[in-house]
Amino acid sequence: MAYGIITMRKISGNLRGIQSHIYRQHESRTNPDIDAKRSQDNYSLLYAELGQNVENLVKSRIESLPEKLTKNGKRKAIRKNAVRLCDFVVTASPEALQSLDTVDRDMYFYQCVQWLEARYGKENIVYSQVHLDEANPHLHVGVIPIRENELNAKAIFTKKEMKSLQEDFYRDIAEPWGLEKPLGGRKGLETLRFKAEQARKAGTRVYEDAPQRVQDYMHDMIRDVVDAEAKQGNADAQATLLYLKEQEDFKDCPWEWLSEMEKDEIRHKNLFRDDY
Repeated sequence: MAYGIITMRKISGNLRGIQSHIYRQHESRTNPDIDAKRSQDNYSLLYAELGQNVENLVKSRIESLPEKLTKNGKRKAIRKNAVRLCDFVVTASPEALQSLDTVDRDMYFYQCVQWLEARYGKENIVYSQVHLDEANPHLHVGVIPIRENELNAKAIFTKKEMKSLQEDFYRDIAEPWGLEKPLGGRKGLETLRFKAEQARKAGTRVYEDAPQRVQDYMHDMIRDVVDAEAKQGNADAQATLLYLKEQEDFKDCPWEWLSEMEKDEIRHKNLFRDDY
């Protein structure tokens, strides 16, 4: 059974990590699935190439918004830990994409870009990159969370919106392409919890049961963000690097530890936001 898949992660703080990942500006040290020889086959689906400086593109778009003034008459500042970019990843089950020729595969991704543009605003798209250098082709779309001239990811991506996102994507994109909807909702959650409990009883880590593509993507993204933040003098990121250096292999870092980092609002809230 082949599935249509769309996921999203929120990104705050420095955007150089996601920029490097999207445009393959540096060799990945944590994702062995990337074949650097094939990276030249990656391509953009934007109508016009906007360039590869994601930070500047996001900053320029935010600064173009109408000014909102404080009580003192000064422009209202954007919080340092505000979510400034949402990275959507769109793909399908490997067997589905392998059954498509190049034209149909590109059309599938192109329709996904058009769908996201219509939903969140073409003017808020900063990149639309297809990666062909990994095991399964997939599309990255960067969306600045702006609605009604305000940067506000929390107000846009509510629980209701995230559920609607999956339902609407299946109806508008996946189903017309003959793809199924991944198991989700309460039934899906109960299934995941059952598998996690079975893994715990078997003495394994939950992380090890995650698909390899999820492990690779998570580690690649997290390590890039940590490196970038550490170079900027972020004490939490520097402490995190010290922890990672104690591991013989970054992939030995337990899933539970990654989850706890995200829950730690005091020390790590500016570093990682994971919605997978």
